[in-house]
This record gives sequence, C-alpha cells and structure tokens, in this order.
Amino acid sequence: MSEPVKLELGGGQNSLGGPWLNLDRIAGPGVHLVVDLDTLAHGARLPFADEAADAVYSSHCLEHVKDPLAVLREIARVCRAGASVEIRVPDWLSEQALSPGHLQTISPLWVYHVTADPQHYPRFWAGCPRRLRLDRTEPIRAAGTFEEAREAFPGLTDRQIERFIPGALHENRFYFTVIENA
Repeated sequence: MSEPVKLELGGGQNSLGGPWLNLDRIAGPGVHLVVDLDTLAHGARLPFADEAADAVYSSHCLEHVKDPLAVLREIARVCRAGASVEIRVPDWLSEQALSPGHLQTISPLWVYHVTADPQHYPRFWAGCPRRLRLDRTEPIRAAGTFEEAREAFPGLTDRQIERFIPGALHENRFYFTVIENA
C-alpha cells in the first residue's frame, strides 16, 4: 500500500503547499491536479483509491460546488478511518456568503444534520463504508463587525450575536474525523 496523502480541495494559487496535494478546478501555479468537483454529483470519483488519504483540508471551496454532499461522501471514500478533515466556509449570514460564484450557503445546521444528527445522517451516508463525524464547529468572528454588534446590542450574549446578527461572523470551520459507517 502506498503512503497516505494529504489533500487540499480548491486551494487555487493560495494553496497550503508542503505535503498537501492541491486539487482545483483551474490549472495554475501550486495546483497539482485539475479536478472539477461538480462531476462528483454525477458519479465521477476523485483520482485516488479508497483510503488513500490521511487528511483533507478545504477553505472556501464547498460553497462553489453544486452538490456539497457528493463532495463529503467522496472525501470519506478516499480517506482512511481516523483521517482528519477540516472544511472552512463563509458564515451563512455574512456578506460574502452569497458572493458571485457561490452556489449556496453551508450553515452549521446543515453540517450538523449531514454529519452528526442521528435522525438525519444515516440516510445521507447509506451505502458508504465510511462517513464524516463532526467533532466541532469553530465560528470565526468578523473583525470590527462583531464588536460593533456587541456595543449596539449589550443585552445579547456573544453566542446570540453570532447566531442572529448578519455579518457578525466571517466564517465557520468544521472539524471532522472519518469513521467507519455502522
């Protein structure tokens, strides 16, 4: 068996570099493989064997694909059990969430239903030998905007500001572990 790889999805020209293999839709400096993630919705696969990867990182990519669930399922296929996955997306209430080129927003509730809610996740992962288990969500505050909201609404807790004030968060970071799908 070959050495496990670390995959970066959608790193473009600002990729992590180092040991990370950068897959992007557009060829350019720092892009190792050109892959259109939208083809995964139609049965295409990433060019890796099952359990070939031990880590996946993606920053501000998932909101650009037509079927983010197909991407998550393919990540689980190419990762070994125990692999770590970090996905960053614009906060669904931020101004950048609906920037040109973004096909959808990815909310923490959507991620929870797909990867952690026992009432919902089994149907999303049916037929998959492995799945993503949500370990934690890290909301990243928007510089300036969060503090402005705190001053304007002193009766709200920080969590209430994060949840209910559009633009208070910049992005959400989701951390997963790939596990066997029971």
